[in-house]
Amino acid sequence: MKKNINSNIPFIKMQGLGNDFVLIDARINSSSEKNFNINSINQKFIQKIADRRYGVGCDQVLLLNEANDTIKHNINSPKPYISFSIFNPDASKAQACGNGTRCIARYLYDNDKNLINYNKALLLEVEGQVLAVQKISERNFQVEMGKPKFDPSDLGLTKNCDSENLPIAIGDYKNPFGVSIGNPHAVFFSQNDDEKLLRDINILGEKLENNTIFKQRANISFARIEADDKVTLFVWERGAGNTLACGSAACATVVAGIKKGWLKKNVNVKMQGGKLNIEWRAMDNKSDNVILMTGAADYSFYGNFNL
Repeated sequence: MKKNINSNIPFIKMQGLGNDFVLIDARINSSSEKNFNINSINQKFIQKIADRRYGVGCDQVLLLNEANDTIKHNINSPKPYISFSIFNPDASKAQACGNGTRCIARYLYDNDKNLINYNKALLLEVEGQVLAVQKISERNFQVEMGKPKFDPSDLGLTKNCDSENLPIAIGDYKNPFGVSIGNPHAVFFSQNDDEKLLRDINILGEKLENNTIFKQRANISFARIEADDKVTLFVWERGAGNTLACGSAACATVVAGIKKGWLKKNVNVKMQGGKLNIEWRAMDNKSDNVILMTGAADYSFYGNFNL
C-alpha cells in the first residue's frame, strides 16, 4: 500500500518573542514524494497540529513552498526566494505575520546552502506580497513589512467611515485606529495598567475581533504609550486569540501612534513575550513609506507529526 504523503510530516517548532509556530517546508519534505503539495494540507490537519493538547501546538502554522515566479518585490528585483502561507489554529488564513517571517528567514539562512555568505535582502512572498528580510545577527532579523493602508476597503469594513476613528465602543475602549499591515488591525489606546489590559483583552478580544464592522474579522490591540519612543502592547490575533507577541500588531500600533502625533518614527514595543523595534520610514521624508520591524527568532524543537 502506498504511504500517505500526509502520514508522517517533519516540522520545526520556532518562536519569535513567544509567538510560536509550526514550520513545514514543503520543498524538502522527507516523504517518498519529491514535492510536497501544499494544497493537500487541509483544515483538519491544521487544526490538529496546532492544537496544544492533541497536536504540536502553536499560534500559527507556516507552510513553505517554491517561489511564485510571477510576483516580484519591484520591477527590477529577482523573484522571491520562497513563498509561504500562514494558517491560524482555526485553519483560517492570515495575510501577514512579522514574527513568523523572521522565523522563516532564520530557518532559511541556517539550512539553505545557497544562502551561505549571502548578505543581500532575502525576498519572501506571502499572499501576493513580497517582504524583504535582512539578517542583522545570528538570531535577529529586520523585515520590511510593507506600507500601511488606511482606506476602509483595505480594512474590509462593512461601512464607509473614518478608519482612524472607528465607531466601536466597549467598556473603557472606544474609537480604535484602523490600519492594514497586509491584514486588518484595530488599535485601542488606553492608560490602564498591565493587569487590566491583559484581563480585558482576554474578555473582550473575541467580541471585538468579530465586530460587524469587519467583513473578515480583525486583529485587536490594547496599547499604552509610555513615552514617545516606547509602547506597551497586548494583542488578540484574529483566529488565534491572545498571543505573547504579534509583529504586524506592533507595526499597526506604532503607525497609529505616529499618525496621532504621540510617537516618534522609531519605537520599542514591549509585549508579553518581549520587545520589537518598529520604524516607519514615512517620518524621515523617504518616499517608500515602508515599516521596518526588527527582532529575534529562535528554535524550540524538531519533530515528525503523524495525522
